[in-house]
Amino acid sequence: MINQHSRFHAIRRAFTSTVTIGLLATSVMACGDTLTGSPLPGEIDVRNLDTGQYPTEPVDAHDDPIRAPFYDMKQVAGMRVADYVATADEIDPALKYTLEDQVTFEVMIESEFDRFGTDMRTIAETNRYLYAFASGGSSEPAYITQLSRQWPKKSEPKSTTLATIVLQFPDEDSAKLAAQQFHDRDLAQFTEKNRPVALDKYPGAHSHWNPESPFMRSTIAHGTYVVGYQISAPSNDLQALTSLTEKAYDTQLPLLDQLPPITDVQLLSLPWDPDRLVVRAMDPLNSGAPSLGDSSSSVGLRGILHVAPDRATARSSYKAMNAVRFGSAGDSIVVRTENDESARKAVTDKLFPFATTRSAAPPLNIPDSTCAETSEKYGTARFDRFVCMVAYHNYVGIVTSDQLVDVHQRAAAQYSILANAR
Repeated sequence: MINQHSRFHAIRRAFTSTVTIGLLATSVMACGDTLTGSPLPGEIDVRNLDTGQYPTEPVDAHDDPIRAPFYDMKQVAGMRVADYVATADEIDPALKYTLEDQVTFEVMIESEFDRFGTDMRTIAETNRYLYAFASGGSSEPAYITQLSRQWPKKSEPKSTTLATIVLQFPDEDSAKLAAQQFHDRDLAQFTEKNRPVALDKYPGAHSHWNPESPFMRSTIAHGTYVVGYQISAPSNDLQALTSLTEKAYDTQLPLLDQLPPITDVQLLSLPWDPDRLVVRAMDPLNSGAPSLGDSSSSVGLRGILHVAPDRATARSSYKAMNAVRFGSAGDSIVVRTENDESARKAVTDKLFPFATTRSAAPPLNIPDSTCAETSEKYGTARFDRFVCMVAYHNYVGIVTSDQLVDVHQRAAAQYSILANAR
């Protein structure tokens, strides 16, 4: 799948050598738990599958478990909090399209912070923020034009949009100060036209809007977290803006109550890929490192939905297959389901995470596999033409490609990795 940022965001941001499987009495690959030898009874010999030049072993097959480097730990923390940040369509079902450029597990560069407020990065750093995650959605395929120190505009004037940022700070006092400063600095930048707005349900929130614009910004401190919204309505209707903002807080704040905050020391020791799902995902580059640029993520259901262009279809399919946890790498996604039956159900019921138009030939000699042609488009997202799913025990692998032969090879490689990663 392809979009303006990465193939991962279209699933998302939301896929070389031949290896053997089975038991070998004299060899168990240390640390990677990869078994080599002949296939187990009742299983196919994956050495005979056409995998092209794609890898057929998990990334950590011959190495120690992969650990996230310290400079990527903010991104790992962002993946952790993503599972407790409401997707836009949870707040309002009409917000069914992903604002692609709004989704990032590590809000780091100034332009990403500028979507939510003036000098926000400087203020966040001054108050020693630990990490930040951002997401968004809209009622129509839309882009937000966000030039530095200018009030936002949108490509679809009649659309409703919602962008979310969640930051964690070392303590509640730092969070409160940061939320106040975010508001004060931003309002000062636009003081000629913007006006403060009070939210009756959330007197602790800091909000302001431009009466000539359909956009409003709001921030609130909630424990050690700060939640920020940039919301737009189809018109400069203040009641519509305040109502949606309050609804967003109604949905979001209880989710954060479920996530214990972490310290700066704990951040550096967060587990990366504890279920070994990322290393099971077929990545031609075999990176395995936690980098959004490399399309690697380790998340739960809500986390994967943030990067799914078609969130409604993805949510329905993942819930139907009883998905528990997700790992992604390259263009591939591996899903751990509740049990073997759930994984097989994903294949037999063709529970693809985005719309398909018709069935396609499945890969040869792979049990529990299915393929389809995709709709190739959803909103601003673009998909590869073909998608295949394979099931192995309680795992489901999802791969895509524009070529049928290639997607079959990817599916064969993905199945091989799952078999070799026992």
